[in-house]
Amino acid sequence: MVRSHRAAREPVAHRAPCAQARIHPKQKAFRAVERDEPRIAELRENFEAWQETANVDDLVFLDEAGVTTAMARTQGRALKGVRVTDKIPRKCGRVTTLIGAMTSTEVIAMMAIESGTNAEVFMAFAKEVLLPKLKRGMTVVLDNLGAHRCKEVRAAFEEAGVHLKFMSPYSPELNPIE
Repeated sequence: MVRSHRAAREPVAHRAPCAQARIHPKQKAFRAVERDEPRIAELRENFEAWQETANVDDLVFLDEAGVTTAMARTQGRALKGVRVTDKIPRKCGRVTTLIGAMTSTEVIAMMAIESGTNAEVFMAFAKEVLLPKLKRGMTVVLDNLGAHRCKEVRAAFEEAGVHLKFMSPYSPELNPIE
């Protein structure tokens, strides 16, 4: 006679609550405490209301990501009771920044550079890579990085007839490219 695997074990009612719910240990996803401040919450609500009225075909989402040669995985696998060790460079290493922009359907601009993002780097991306691909009247959605807010950057977008819409702080999930 074939018995099911459940019949061989103790009844479900007698198992520990975590086993019953199939709860597993997971890495936490943190978010900034500042996000819940009244001023930030209001900015977030305003941005979400704007998103509902915006024409999705005219939106371009922009973001940067940086990596260094010193980055390393923070978790590993080992036998029970054995510590996982690894090596990383003592110095920061080189920084590579990726800047990208996408519409609701495709990635339209991408640039990689061996440095962080400052106003000069962002201006080069905007003028040489992004703005030639945009039509007048489009809106670029971006975060509040200082390089995005300088007068020269704003002027370049205005001259091209492209609007800038800054996201509410601490709200990366509102930008699809994040």
